Amino acid sequence: MPQLPFIKHVRDVTLSLADGYGIRPLSGLFTEILMSRTAVEITLEVPQRELLEKIDNKRSVPEFMKHRLQVVLAAATGMQNKDIAAQYGLEVHFIGKWRNRFAKHYRAWEKADETLRPIWSEKLILTWLRDAKGRGRKITFTPEQRAKIAALSCESPGQSGLPVTHCRIILISSSHLV
Repeated sequence: MPQLPFIKHVRDVTLSLADGYGIRPLSGLFTEILMSRTAVEITLEVPQRELLEKIDNKRSVPEFMKHRLQVVLAAATGMQNKDIAAQYGLEVHFIGKWRNRFAKHYRAWEKADETLRPIWSEKLILTWLRDAKGRGRKITFTPEQRAKIAALSCESPGQSGLPVTHCRIILISSSHLV
């Protein structure tokens, strides 16, 4: 793709979408040139591909992991994200996310010293394809609040000034019956 000089005004733009550039006006006279991004290339050797296919064929692997594995395998064949999304019925952003995440881990693994890097294994691949930390509901209680709740739960209701609940009445009455 040719290098473009900095374009300051909309009237200076003579490129079309057929040239591979998307032009979007910003706040009046200034313009931003949007170039289409290319997907990260994933190149796997035969033993690595076979291990991914073996993992994909296992019944014990969850379905969401299989989707991620299929994305990586399809990306390794050179398919574009939109084609992979159409083939597997997934969203294009999902394809790009897992393609990039796998490529990042794989490149780091390749660059690592062979004597120090982990062995290419099912556990390693599934570790690369699991959800990132930070998912799920965030903590809503502070450590101080947790400590107070724990202390309160260890006290008897009479010590804390709370009324005896029906659960305690049933437990007390059942112990006196025997």
